[in-house]
Amino acid sequence: MSTTSFETTEQRALAAERNASLPKSRKGALEATINAVELYMRALRLAPTSNEKARLDSKCKELLSKAEKLKVEDVKAECDDRNTASTLPPRVGLKQPTSRRKLTTREEIILLEGSKLNGFVFPPWKGDPTPDEFVLKDGQNLFVDSRPLQLSSLQLKTFAGWKRPWEAFAGLDMLQDGIELSPQPTMQCVKKVDLVQDMTSDCSVVASLCAGSARAERGHPKILSSIMFPYDHSHSLPALSPSSKYIFRLYFNGCHRKVVVDDLLPSSTDSRIFHVVDRSNPSYLAPALVEKAYLKVRGGYDFPGSNSGTDLAVLTGWLPEQIFLHDEDVMPEDLWSRVFKAFAYGDVLVTIGTGKLSKREQRHLGLASEHDYAILDMKETDGMREMLIKNPWSDGDVWKGVSRSSARTDEEKGQPLLGSKEQLSANTKQETMAPGTFWMDLGTVFQHFENLYLNWNPALFSHRQDYHFSWDLSTAPSMLGTFQSNPQFSVTCSQSGSLWLLLNRHFRTSDYQGNNKAPHGFISLYLFDKKGHRVLLSDGSMIRGPYVDSPNVLIRLEAQARTDYTVVAAAQDLPSTKLNFTLSALSRCSIELSLAKKRYLSAVSLGAAWSRSTAGGNSESTAYLTNPQFSLEMPSRAEIAILLQATEPAAETKVAVHIKVFFTMGSRVATLRSRDIVAQSGDYRRGSAAIETILDAGTYTIICSTFDAGQMGKFSLSVQSSSDSAPNLRALPAEGSGRLTSVSQPAVFAAGTNRLLAPVWASRLARASVVVQPMNNPVAGTQSPRTYSPLKLTLEQGQGPYKVCLATSSASNENEFDDPATGVRIDDFQIQPEMQGLATGGLWLVLERMAASSAAMQLEERFQILVLGEERVSTGAWGVGDGLVAWYAQSSIGTGSGSFLPALLGIVDQVQLEVKMSSQIPAAVRAADLARFATRASQLEKVKPLISYYCNYWIVNQILAKKLEKTDQDCFVYTTHLIDKLEQFKADNQEHDAAVDDLARRAYVEEFALETFQRADNALRANKASRQTADTFQAAATFLELLQIWGEIDAENAAKIKYAKYHALRIAKALKAGEDPNASNPAADYRTSGDEALPALDPNDPEVQMLNGSSTKPRQPSVVDVPDEAYKIQSDLARQSSLNESLHPSRDPSVPRPSVIVPKPKVEDAPDDTDRIQSNLARQSSLDQSLHPSRAPSLPRPTQDEVSPVEASASAEDFYHQTSPYDDVSPLGSEAERKSSIGVIVGACARGWDLRIWSSSSSSSTIWSGDG
Repeated sequence: MSTTSFETTEQRALAAERNASLPKSRKGALEATINAVELYMRALRLAPTSNEKARLDSKCKELLSKAEKLKVEDVKAECDDRNTASTLPPRVGLKQPTSRRKLTTREEIILLEGSKLNGFVFPPWKGDPTPDEFVLKDGQNLFVDSRPLQLSSLQLKTFAGWKRPWEAFAGLDMLQDGIELSPQPTMQCVKKVDLVQDMTSDCSVVASLCAGSARAERGHPKILSSIMFPYDHSHSLPALSPSSKYIFRLYFNGCHRKVVVDDLLPSSTDSRIFHVVDRSNPSYLAPALVEKAYLKVRGGYDFPGSNSGTDLAVLTGWLPEQIFLHDEDVMPEDLWSRVFKAFAYGDVLVTIGTGKLSKREQRHLGLASEHDYAILDMKETDGMREMLIKNPWSDGDVWKGVSRSSARTDEEKGQPLLGSKEQLSANTKQETMAPGTFWMDLGTVFQHFENLYLNWNPALFSHRQDYHFSWDLSTAPSMLGTFQSNPQFSVTCSQSGSLWLLLNRHFRTSDYQGNNKAPHGFISLYLFDKKGHRVLLSDGSMIRGPYVDSPNVLIRLEAQARTDYTVVAAAQDLPSTKLNFTLSALSRCSIELSLAKKRYLSAVSLGAAWSRSTAGGNSESTAYLTNPQFSLEMPSRAEIAILLQATEPAAETKVAVHIKVFFTMGSRVATLRSRDIVAQSGDYRRGSAAIETILDAGTYTIICSTFDAGQMGKFSLSVQSSSDSAPNLRALPAEGSGRLTSVSQPAVFAAGTNRLLAPVWASRLARASVVVQPMNNPVAGTQSPRTYSPLKLTLEQGQGPYKVCLATSSASNENEFDDPATGVRIDDFQIQPEMQGLATGGLWLVLERMAASSAAMQLEERFQILVLGEERVSTGAWGVGDGLVAWYAQSSIGTGSGSFLPALLGIVDQVQLEVKMSSQIPAAVRAADLARFATRASQLEKVKPLISYYCNYWIVNQILAKKLEKTDQDCFVYTTHLIDKLEQFKADNQEHDAAVDDLARRAYVEEFALETFQRADNALRANKASRQTADTFQAAATFLELLQIWGEIDAENAAKIKYAKYHALRIAKALKAGEDPNASNPAADYRTSGDEALPALDPNDPEVQMLNGSSTKPRQPSVVDVPDEAYKIQSDLARQSSLNESLHPSRDPSVPRPSVIVPKPKVEDAPDDTDRIQSNLARQSSLDQSLHPSRAPSLPRPTQDEVSPVEASASAEDFYHQTSPYDDVSPLGSEAERKSSIGVIVGACARGWDLRIWSSSSSSSTIWSGDG
C-alpha cells in the first residue's frame, strides 16, 4: 500500500513539474513550481529505498532553486507595477569598514570586560568557524550549551522542557492547504516568510527578523549569510548542523562577538509557542535559532523587550538611528525622501513603534500599545506615500483604519467608502497579504506611531574609527547642564562631507533582572565647534542629540575639512557605577578620533553650601551680599574657567545659579557696584554656571548666588587656569563672622522724615562695622516697596555745630547716597571709651535718606541696623533728634557739661529696652508654652548661668523650628535679643565651654533638675507642701524637659515630669480652695516611677497656665516670695561668686535623696532668721571652688523642715516683670523737642543707686533705680 501511495504521489509531482514548465505568468509558474516541490517532498517521505530518497531530495533542491529565482522576478515585477521602493536594483554588496585605530591597553581590557555577560562568555570575533567545528564525531553526543536560558514565571507554568527541533516541531500545526508538511527541521522556505511571536515578549526581536527577511525577499543579499554558521553559500541558505551546534556573529559591547547556541527549543504543554515561528513554513528552523542567540546575549526568554533598532544593531551590526515622529523638528517629506531611496537599495532596515495607548484607543485603532512593528515595503503612487506594516504578534490586532490609496480609488470610482471590516475585505481581494499586515499612509503613521527605527548599512561609509572608554559615574557623575566630568573627544575629517557619530553603551548583566526592566537612564551626544578642546557647559552646541533610554544614540553632520570638533557624551539618571561605552565615527574620508584636548593646565576647587544665613538670592535681593564669597588670587595673567555646580539636591536640582567676579583685592564685597564687576556668568542657569575669561594678576572676589533667596543646598566651585601655577582659592568668612552682632531697634522713616539718629557706645575699646538692611513695610494691606530710597549712614561725634563725622558709608564723598539693595554700610572703625566721655558729646549713628521729589511720593520705610563688633557695641533708640540739636546749641557751648547727657540717656534707654525684652514675652512665644522657660532663665541668670543658658537655648530652638520669629516684629526682636545673649555667654565662657563635652553638660542639667525635684519631693514627703513646693515642682519639670536638647527623655525622667506637674497642680488647687495641700498627700510607699496613672493636666485651667508661665493675670507675690533687705544684700553677694561654679555640676547632689520618709518636723526644728542669714552668707565662699566640681553638695543640706524653691526666684521674677510707671527718658522723642531746662541727680540709696531726671517744662521727675 505504501508503494502504491509513493508511486501515485510521484506521478502527481511529475505532472505538477510539467505544468510548471508550461508558458504562463511568472506568478503562475511560481505557484506551479511550489506545488511540485510540495508533492516531491511528500513523495520523499514515502520513498521505500535510500536511492529513491536521494533522487527525490535532489529534485526538491532543484525545484526550490527555481522557485527562489521566480520569486525574485515576481517581486521585481510586482514592484514595477506598484512603483515601490523595490523598483531600484539591489545594490552590489559593499564591504563594511573596520576601525584601524590601535587600541590602548585600557581599551583592550574594556572589550574583554564586555565578553562576560549574563553568566556566559562571548569572546570577540576572530574569524569564521571552519566546517569541522560542526561535525558530530563518533561517540560524541549532540551539543548542549553550558546551561539553559532563563524563562519567565508565566512561561514556566506551561513549560514542557527543552526539545530538539524535530521534537519541538512535531507539536506544531503542519497542515496547510490540505497538505501535511513534514515536522523535520529545514533551512529552506517554500513560501513567503511569515514570522510571528507568541508567549515571549520580544516583539522588537521578531519585528527585526521580519524586516530582515523582507529585505531578502526583495532580492537583496541575505544578512544571515554573514552572521549564522554553518551556512551553505552554494544555495544561499543556512545549513543544518550535524552536531546541533550553531555559531552566530553578533555585534555588541564594542565589537563583533562569537555567540554559540544549541538547537534545543523550549516547548509548551499547550498550544502556545515560546519561540518565533514561521506560519507559512512551520519547520523553518533558522529564525528560532537567531532568536535564541540574541536572547542568550540579553539574558534569556524572560527578556522584557527593548526596541527593534537596538535588536537589529546587535543582529546585523547596522547603525541604529531613532526618530521621534512627534518632534517638531522632524519634517515628514524630508524624512521620506531620506529613507525611501535607501530602503529601495536595501541600505536601511525600517521598523516602527507605538507609544502608550489607552485600551479604548487600542480597540478603536487595532494597534497595540508600546509595541514594535516591521516595515516590509514602502511605495509612492501619485504623491501617495504608504508603508506596508506587519504586526509580529501571532494573534495581534490589525489596523482598522483605511489606507489613503484604497480610499482614493473608491472615491474615483464613485463608490462609497466602506467600514473598516468591509474595506479590509475589499483590500484583501485586490492584494493578498499575510494576517497582521496592512498598508498605512505616511500622515497616519506620524499620527499614530511614536518612534521610527532606522538601521543603516555601515558599508555606506569607507572609514571608521572606534574609541572604547569607561565612565565611572560614582566618582564623576553627570551634572545637570555641565560637562566638567563628562567624557569628551576630538574628531576631524580630512575632507568635507558627511560624518556620523554613534555612542553605544555596553550591556551589563544587571540591565535586566527577571521579567522587570531595570531603570537604566538616558544617553545623548553633543557636538561643539571648539577646536577639539574640552567644554564646561552644554550651552552653545552645534548639534544636540536626543536623550534616549536605549543603548545607542546617533548624530549626523556635514563636517568641514580639517576642522576639529568636540564631541561630548552626556547622560541622565544612569546608575552610579562604572559603565563602558564605545564612540564610533564613520565617514567617506579618513577621520581621526581622539580624546579632547585640555585647555587648562591647573585647577583648584572648593565645596561650600548656601545655608539659612547665606542664601541671599540674586543681585536684586537686599540680602545678595550675604551669599558665599571667595577670594581668588591670580599669580599671573592667564585664561581661566570658573565653574559653579549645585551638587545637592542631586543632578536633577532645580536651583538656578550664577557667578560674579569683582576686583576688590580679595576682601568681602560690601557694596555692589557695577564698576567693580570684572566678569559674570550671564543668565541664571539650572544646576551650574561658568565663566571663561582672561584675568590679570591680582586678587579677586567671587560671589556664588541662587536666583531665589532662601534656596539652600551644597555646591562646588572650581577654577581652572591656563597657567602652570594654580590660582589660590579660599572661602571668605561670612558677614560678621567672629564678631558679636547687635541688632538695633527698627529705624522708621515716617512720611516727611529724612534723618534719624541713635546713640552708640561700648564698654571698652572695640572695632566694629555697621550694616543697614531694609525691612518689610509693617502697615497692614500694603506691600514692601520694590525700591528703597537711597541712604547714607555716618558715625558722628556729638551733635550740633561742633559735631565731627568719624566715618561714613559714602565711598567717594560724604554726600553720596547708596541703594540699600546694593549695600549701605560703614566698614571697620574703632570705638574708644574716652570717645563717650563728658566733653565729647557722645557717639551717634546718623541714618539719612534722599528726599523725594514730592511729599506725596514719600513713603514710610523701615530699616534694621546691624552692628558687628569685636566687643559688644550697643545702640539706643532711633529718633528725629531736632530738639537735641537745639539743646546742644544752648548748653554745651563753652562748658561741655551737657555733653554727658546724650550718652547717659542712651544707656538708660538701652537698659529699658533689655528689661522690656526679657520681661515682656511676645504672645506667640507664650502660646508656644515657652514662657516658663524664659521665667526660669531670668531667675537663674546670675545663680546658675549655664541652666539659664540652656533655657534660652531651648526657647530659641523652638522659635526657629516653629518659625515664630516671622509672626511679628516683637517676636523677631525678642528672638534676636536671646540669640545675642547666647552668643555673648559663649564668648564670655569659651575656656569653660571647651572643657565640658555634651555628655557632661547634659549630666549637669539633669543633676540640677533632679536636685530641684528632690527638694520639692522632700517637702511633699515631710507633709510641708506649700505654694513654694508647687513652684519648685513646676521648675523641676521645666528643667527636666530641657533634656530634650540631647535626645529623647528616658522613661524614668518622663515619669518624674508627670509626677511633678501633677503635684504642682494638686497643691495649687488646694491652696486656691483654701484647703491644706498636705491633707491629700500620697501614701508613704508612693513611687514616682510606678505604673499608677496620674490625671492629665488641663491646659485651659488657670492654675496650669500660671504654672506654665502663660497666664495673662500676673501672680501676686506671697510673703515667702519677698526676702527682707538683709537677705537681699547677702543673696546679691552670693550670686557674684557663683558664676564659675555654675559652669560645672557638682559631683554630689545639692540635696541628698532621703532613703526613708522624713518624719514631720517639730516646732523647734525650724531655723530662725539668724540661721537663714548665716546659711546665705555661707554660700559666698564658693568662689574658689567654682572652676572645678566640688565633692561636697552645692548647697548646704537643709534641715528637715527647710524646703525652699530656687533661691531668690520671686525677687528676680518680680524685678523682670515690673513695669515702670514713668515715661521714657530718651531725648529723641517728642518730649525732647521742648526747649527746657534739664537737671540730673544721681545719688546712692539703700538699693544701690537712683537716677532722677527733672524737667522744668513738665514740672515732673523720672526715677530709675538699680542695684549695680
